Amino acid sequence: MQGIDRVRRVSELVRRQVSQFILRELADEGLGILSVTAVDMSRDLQQATVFVSPLARGRDIDSILITLEENVPAVRRDLAQSLHLRRVPHLTFRYDAVSYTHLTLPTI
Repeated sequence: MQGIDRVRRVSELVRRQVSQFILRELADEGLGILSVTAVDMSRDLQQATVFVSPLARGRDIDSILITLEENVPAVRRDLAQSLHLRRVPHLTFRYDAVSYTHLTLPTI
């Protein structure tokens, strides 16, 4: 059970750090405001899938994902410097369609 708690803690740390990196370093890339909604981490902490969702409607998610994938080495360097993990996980970015659906629900 302790291994599952570690995976959960590390994925939350990765989520926070990636979110800070996007805010700090990728503000000039034209991404708009992004929300890092979740990080799905493998049990061995070697692979992390980062789910993102733009907060502005009408943003081209494909161009956002391409920009994020181009900056994966810089994000991994930042994670290595800030988290002090033995091995920094390989990152893949995915669009979180579920959170976008919640944003577009009509208000009652």
